[in-house]
Amino acid sequence: YVVDWPGVGRSGTRPENLPDTPTDLVDALAALLNRTGPAAVVGHSIGAAVAFKLTERVPESVLALAALAPASVETLGSVVPPSPLDRLSGTTREGAQQRFANTAKFPQSAFDNYFSSLVLYGPRIRNAAIGLTDELKIDRSKAAALWNKRVPTLVLAGEEDRTVPPTRMAETTQAMGVPLTMLGVDWGMPGHGHLFVAEQETEAIAARVENWLTKAIQR
Repeated sequence: YVVDWPGVGRSGTRPENLPDTPTDLVDALAALLNRTGPAAVVGHSIGAAVAFKLTERVPESVLALAALAPASVETLGSVVPPSPLDRLSGTTREGAQQRFANTAKFPQSAFDNYFSSLVLYGPRIRNAAIGLTDELKIDRSKAAALWNKRVPTLVLAGEEDRTVPPTRMAETTQAMGVPLTMLGVDWGMPGHGHLFVAEQETEAIAARVENWLTKAIQR
């Protein structure tokens, strides 16, 4: 299953989704897992942060979790201003270039196509993803019993991530008690940024993530 948030992507941007929160996304994903049964979960960026909260909510339904370049959910985003709550949130062309297409491994010839695919989404989700509110914060009271001990968890990042620098991502993994796996240092694939899911070597990265998930489920 490839899941779009309500009001995002193929489900279409709708004004009624303006007040959506991360909890609304977790509710929707929990309902899906209730229908499908236990599954491996893969999330990227904000989707990975939402997957953390989903796992806290229904750990019995998550066989293993691969969190790819997860949004920072530990420290306050004091540098970035909050999104106004009366309009959907998005990014500018310049912002997308600097934060998502900053590496030599991003296919620059396809940037226009990539930028045209970006959609607006709820400001409350965006504010939580940059640490301005608490809805995506890791529940430390559950960390010791949950991460790795109950749900095998891979947190994967690129060294050139300008959206969530590895130093911030490390705060999340430390709170969870799981290792932070770096594409360059640990997997021998240097030069990747936040959008390594669309950069060169993406097939090799996906194959390795799939292999990790397969082994994690079988353990």
